[in-house]
Amino acid sequence: YDVDVTGGNDTDNDGVDDAVTATDTDNDGNADHLDLDSDSDGIPDEIEAGYDAVGVNFTQDSDADGIPDDMDIDQADGVDADNNGIVDALQPVNTDGDILGIADFRDLDSDNDSLLDVTEAGLVDDDEDGLVDGDDANGDGIVDTGAATVPLPDSDNDGLPDYIDLESTNPANDGTGPFDIESNPDATGLDADNDGVIDDTADIDMDGVPDVVDRAPNLFGAAGDSDNDGVSDADEIGDDPNNPLDTDNDGTPDFLDTDSDNDGFPDALEEVGCPLTSNPGDCNNDGIPDRLQSDVLETAVTGAGSLGLFSLLMLLPLVFRKLRSHGGSVLPAVAVLLVSAQVFTVKPALAHDAFYAGRDVIRDELNGYLKYNEGSHGEREGLRQENELFFYPGWYAGLGFG
Repeated sequence: YDVDVTGGNDTDNDGVDDAVTATDTDNDGNADHLDLDSDSDGIPDEIEAGYDAVGVNFTQDSDADGIPDDMDIDQADGVDADNNGIVDALQPVNTDGDILGIADFRDLDSDNDSLLDVTEAGLVDDDEDGLVDGDDANGDGIVDTGAATVPLPDSDNDGLPDYIDLESTNPANDGTGPFDIESNPDATGLDADNDGVIDDTADIDMDGVPDVVDRAPNLFGAAGDSDNDGVSDADEIGDDPNNPLDTDNDGTPDFLDTDSDNDGFPDALEEVGCPLTSNPGDCNNDGIPDRLQSDVLETAVTGAGSLGLFSLLMLLPLVFRKLRSHGGSVLPAVAVLLVSAQVFTVKPALAHDAFYAGRDVIRDELNGYLKYNEGSHGEREGLRQENELFFYPGWYAGLGFG
């Protein structure tokens, strides 16, 4: 960035080449040179870069190029072989030696052991996206409360904080383990040479999290589950992180919306609506997740256990034989089977989750079915536990089609 190094133009006299766009690693609106925590993992850049130990004065920047005088080749003695404006001896620490050169202060997994820095530093990350939870009211790039302070967690007291220690419980660090990567079931089989780091270091989004364990390989951060609905942010955001999906157009993007289709049924419920099927989040197997289909009847009526016209016709020989043996008429039984098809849907029981009862029904104009009028009943009595599965009978008109 240093215009003295690039030889470019600096019309605003800020010391930064006008042709250069300042990097904002964590996309928080603060360029890294103005951000106290460039990767938002909760560990201050000063610590991750290793400058807290050498006493760099970050407040003095005579030429305003974003590089403190103590590190600036223009201001301090030293060598700058790579021409990045920083004295080589004070290059930021890069623990895992990423082939892309991602220094720890921009790396969400500094030692490449598949465990995120924010976790190993003992900080709060409820949505497991690799970014520390908390607010930054003063806009300095680091959370106001909850950021890491020295000393950081060091489980084996070997002088290496856990976030840069491959063997956090082995003070000898002799390569005999146990390695931290072994504690992560998602990384099973990803360290074939048993050196404690992930073998495949490909990292498309350059967030320091290898793609093989990155739930959002095209998005900075590990893409946790911000709304805790059981669906990762990566899946709910869509292909364009700058324009996240908002299925119901209510102004709240799906990854922050607990009811993405605004059908009254939480995404967490619809994601496991048919647990006995191969695709529990798509009961009618039409390729569209139920959490994105506002017509709950359509998502349930053809789900596990439903009876279609073919199934009903298969019952007719049995009914005919039974009635013939007792000398009864077949016609009433046929009429019952064809006009009122009883459907069983497997669903977790919630207060508002009584499906398609045969009373107080309303018409679904989109599909022509009759469905349960939730508003007229309120809560059912004798509810089961929230996640207990049960078969609840319901009825719809439509001759068994669904």
